[in-house]
Amino acid sequence: MLFRSNMCVAWFVAECFIKQKEQTLQFLNTNNLNAWTVNKAISKCRDSYRVTKEDKEMLLKFKKQIQKKCK
Repeated sequence: MLFRSNMCVAWFVAECFIKQKEQTLQFLNTNNLNAWTVNKAISKCRDSYRVTKEDKEMLLKFKKQIQKKCK
């Protein structure tokens, strides 16, 4: 269930980027989302034909490092 929730948020952020880029960039700078969700949203933006090549490259700076859990 958590996967679906995170995926839904990632898709939403990607759609927001396409429709309202500046506001979404501000959100990406200050969000509290987990790294997987942010990185998936960036991936969805980069997969989109509606995002320019320049924006796709720029989005890479918003990627978060995913911390692996110790067992």
